[in-house]
Amino acid sequence: MSTTLEKLPPSSIAARETTGSMIILANMIVVASVSSNSQQVFPDDLLLELLKLMLHLDVEIRFSGHQIFFVLLIPNSNHVRRDTDASTSNQTIRWSSDTAYVFASVTSFLG
Repeated sequence: MSTTLEKLPPSSIAARETTGSMIILANMIVVASVSSNSQQVFPDDLLLELLKLMLHLDVEIRFSGHQIFFVLLIPNSNHVRRDTDASTSNQTIRWSSDTAYVFASVTSFLG
């Protein structure tokens, strides 16, 4: 993802299409990684490219950068699971996400 964002086309239309594809890819990555409960490190190169994208002159591209970052930062915010316990089988529970490692990366880049 970071390589694709680094080589973002200069054309606004192509850049919008590319960032739209990156949003879809980010969601696919999140869905694929939901099954593994292991904590993953946020890649520094990707963080740098997303920060650049979030400062882009085009508003739609900036917004796309924020969307990608949000999807990857809080991957379980849109995924809901059913509790398997019999006493709470009808209750929907949101998955929690530990994002301290991402905040540490952001702080190191902005500091």
